[in-house]
Amino acid sequence: MNTIKEAYLYEKLPHNKVKCKTCWRECLISDGKLGFCRTRKNRNGTLYSLEYGLISSLSINPAEKKPFYHFYPGSMLITVGSWSCTFTCPWCQNHQISKHSPEDMESQSSIIYPERLVQMALDKHCRGTSMSFSEPATFLEYMVDVFALAKENDLCNTVVTNGYFTTEALDLLLENGAYAFNIDIKGDADTYQTYCRADVDKVWQNVKRIKEKNAHLELTTLVIPEVNDDDNCLQGIAEKIINEAGPETPWHVSRYFPAYQFDKPATPIDTLEKAYQLGKEKGLLYVYLGNVSGHPYENTYCPSCGEELISRCNLTVGKNILHHGKCPFCKTSIPVQDD
Repeated sequence: MNTIKEAYLYEKLPHNKVKCKTCWRECLISDGKLGFCRTRKNRNGTLYSLEYGLISSLSINPAEKKPFYHFYPGSMLITVGSWSCTFTCPWCQNHQISKHSPEDMESQSSIIYPERLVQMALDKHCRGTSMSFSEPATFLEYMVDVFALAKENDLCNTVVTNGYFTTEALDLLLENGAYAFNIDIKGDADTYQTYCRADVDKVWQNVKRIKEKNAHLELTTLVIPEVNDDDNCLQGIAEKIINEAGPETPWHVSRYFPAYQFDKPATPIDTLEKAYQLGKEKGLLYVYLGNVSGHPYENTYCPSCGEELISRCNLTVGKNILHHGKCPFCKTSIPVQDD
């Protein structure tokens, strides 16, 4: 079965070179060569995706696992990923798939074309689709086609991403039915340059654009000891969220565990609690702890009266007493999308 498809966003250049326009690396790729992410190849001056429908992982997960806490709480999303990534994070929690190219892993993949994936979502009574596990930018063409078909079938589409799409790629997703994004905020400019070989300003540019286009947005920071856990870095992230996305945007501060090339100890819970407090002090209305099951900061509280509105444990919603999108106690509007 064919998993090669001409890329949707690229520019043809002289001498059979191409410029990829999918992520902000905008790789210049010579004939016969791969781009930075190793998922796009120049063949005689035409750029191709090598992982159209090539699936490394598939599962049906609650929205809370993405994490989405303000997007259809308790709903289920059919979730897929492919191979490789546009970043170089040495602590990657999904390194088994993000650090391998599709050319190397084709024999260990499933092939699921968009029509089949959407039908699976409908058959399993999912609320929508989610592109996750690996970086979705690497399989943009597949994602766009899935989203367009899913939208026709009244399914919601979500993206869990490092946020390094070009503006053209982001707009293509929005036009074809991307309803919700969770963007991983790695840290400050130095964090991105040192560990990701990337420009943090491009990520914040996309954060701002997603909000301007009225798509749902939540942000996540994996808090890593001696990388992004100092007060200045965490306060800086909170300030940028307020300035670029608004104080109502949920911020998930998640616990890191040793993985891949990083062996620093797991994030202390009190560090996450510090991040929570710093975010609230800066003016964020909804800050959550991640990867700490049963912690009270997993729950949603009314920012006006403080009452618990949605309780969560082990990625499961225990209660949800929102009434028509409002706190039943003080009538404050709570920005949670729900049926």
